[in-house]
Amino acid sequence: MGLKVVVTNHGPDYDRQKWGRAAKFVLRLGEKMGGIYANEVIVISNVIANIIRERCHRESNLIYNGVNLPDKSKGTDFLSGIGAEPGKYILAVARFVPEKGLHDLIDAFKAMESDYKLVIAGDADHETEYSRDLKQMADEDDRIIMTGYITGEPLNQGLFTCAAFCSPILP
Repeated sequence: MGLKVVVTNHGPDYDRQKWGRAAKFVLRLGEKMGGIYANEVIVISNVIANIIRERCHRESNLIYNGVNLPDKSKGTDFLSGIGAEPGKYILAVARFVPEKGLHDLIDAFKAMESDYKLVIAGDADHETEYSRDLKQMADEDDRIIMTGYITGEPLNQGLFTCAAFCSPILP
């Protein structure tokens, strides 16, 4: 029809555990068709650029996702409210899905003898057996704090005052 088509690829969703066989097939097919027939393909990482190069035999345009850098938070009211002390906690921010590896983080943290806390910000888009299991695992250790989804100043306080940020994504 003479229209220009640009496809943006954010990653191989077909590798995620949440999708069944039929959905994975459709996701792979969509990636392949978009990669072959689009006038241009945008990717957000070199890893995805390599996938497009290998599967679709073409180059893509790399445009990283961007974020606005917030000013450093000076407040600690959110932290006080959840029982976390600045500089004395590990922070993880993620959706409660298996591929994010939060179950491994909780297991590893429970095995540590430390006065640090583990703060996990996030939740499931909808309750699943996995999300219920994560919350149960956290409830078994008083050092683990689950905040639910946080944004803005509460997230800013968490990020700027944690001792470490952990992202236990599975390969």
